[in-house]
Amino acid sequence: MSKVDSGKDLSSGIPVSRLASRLPLVAIVLLLAAAGVPIALWRRAQSQPSETPLDGKLTVLVRPPNRNLEPVSVFEPGAAPVKSGGAMCLDVSLNQPGFMYLVWFDATGKVAPLYPWNNERLEVTDVNEPPPVRRAGKLVFSPLLGGNWTFGDQPGTETVVLLARRTPLAEGMEIGKLLKSEGVPSVVGSPNEVVKVELGGAAKVEKGRVPGPLAEFLATWAEHFELVQAVQFGHAD
Repeated sequence: MSKVDSGKDLSSGIPVSRLASRLPLVAIVLLLAAAGVPIALWRRAQSQPSETPLDGKLTVLVRPPNRNLEPVSVFEPGAAPVKSGGAMCLDVSLNQPGFMYLVWFDATGKVAPLYPWNNERLEVTDVNEPPPVRRAGKLVFSPLLGGNWTFGDQPGTETVVLLARRTPLAEGMEIGKLLKSEGVPSVVGSPNEVVKVELGGAAKVEKGRVPGPLAEFLATWAEHFELVQAVQFGHAD
């Protein structure tokens, strides 16, 4: 529960809590000025990406065609394989602000750009369309809370991919063209199996040592993104 501080500096009308929160920043600015350090340089340093490696989690929640049932993690026993007419919703959490992109390879092999191209409906269907600019953040829901992405009628394999980095993509970059092969490989061994693959900065250096065909498929994306995660699961009638 948040604590409410009703104390005020009566001479200024500004809450004491707000004044106190600004004192460390004011002290830093005064010290830098006294040392002859330009404030602009200090601000630039504050805006640089953290040295802490970018990390996070892609969560895939699925539900059957009966929408009266609450969605559950795709890793829950019995959640996979998903059913035609069922649906999924995704959320991503990062350990620091980053630029996130979500792509869905459905059971027919079609590639659907989800976030940030589409919020509630699949209006943008070309993954090579440059994504709209969004501010860096630590949390994303796709679609927006309360929405779902509905599975089609074709059984097969569904794959959801998270791409994340701490700096924005170059203007006009076409994400789909970064892949050097077409068709995401299926690595799901049985209908109820769920596979998760994660590539970080180290995996993209020695591509030949990346284990498994799905990781190898994603490795070209890892050359441009600091964090790549994929969740793959079966889809039955």
